[in-house]
Amino acid sequence: MKKFVSLLLVAVFAFSLVACGGSTSNVDRSELIGDWYLKNDDGVEEYLTLTEDGKYLVEAVSPMGFTLTSEHTWTYADGVFTVDYADYGTTSVYKKVTLNGNVLTLDNGQGTLIYTRR
Repeated sequence: MKKFVSLLLVAVFAFSLVACGGSTSNVDRSELIGDWYLKNDDGVEEYLTLTEDGKYLVEAVSPMGFTLTSEHTWTYADGVFTVDYADYGTTSVYKKVTLNGNVLTLDNGQGTLIYTRR
């Protein structure tokens, strides 16, 4: 079942691959650091921690209660948020990054992720 969850997460990450167009952002890098939460349409809950030193720590919990944790790296420069999923051989680039109160929105032109600060 762990392989199923891993495959599901890879599919979600692949969905959020490289974006088109210029960057749009109203966010300073320091505002991104911390703990975030997202519940996907398929019921998978994602607990994300962005650290000062560039770690992108994820705990994904499926509706069936299976948990998958992973560690990646992130950067944020010139309004572009990038996640390097080295284990999966892919990178996600979000050129539209907005923060309204406790809501972080990452948009790559193909899909949008909306996180709430924990």
